[in-house]
Amino acid sequence: MQVEGVNFWATYAPVISWQTICLTLILSLLSGLTSHQVDYVSAYTQAPLDCDLYMNIPVGFIMQNDQLILMRSSTKGYSSDFVLCIKKNMYGLCQAGNNWFDTLKQSLIKRGFIQSTLDLCFCLFIRANCLIVFYIDDCLLFTKSDAVLDSVISSLQSEFNLTS
Repeated sequence: MQVEGVNFWATYAPVISWQTICLTLILSLLSGLTSHQVDYVSAYTQAPLDCDLYMNIPVGFIMQNDQLILMRSSTKGYSSDFVLCIKKNMYGLCQAGNNWFDTLKQSLIKRGFIQSTLDLCFCLFIRANCLIVFYIDDCLLFTKSDAVLDSVISSLQSEFNLTS
């Protein structure tokens, strides 16, 4: 949970370095690994919120009978006594990327992956028979076995909406 004055601006979302991507690609070529790319569909919305979030009602909308209604005429400067409770992580939130990264990281750790300290941003995950390089809402998977690849993708699809 973010607390103003303590960690209010802690919204950093790690992004893998190009050096790690290049190193992983070279290692996969030298070791004869198969690579596969996976895209998480609307990734940020698949992560839960880490705290309660509220927003002011946007200009041009009013609350009527517990429903948000678009007003037909412009209401410049309209002020409301109501706020909206955000129920889902979404694009545009400062912490959305960080929430998504933490969600995926916990999912990979639960599946036996270890977060590598080789990459300064910790976006490389390693398991005995598989490597995963994570970049925002995409992953590159490296393995020698198509069966392992299919198993990892199937396991991730059971938790996330993704395309492969």
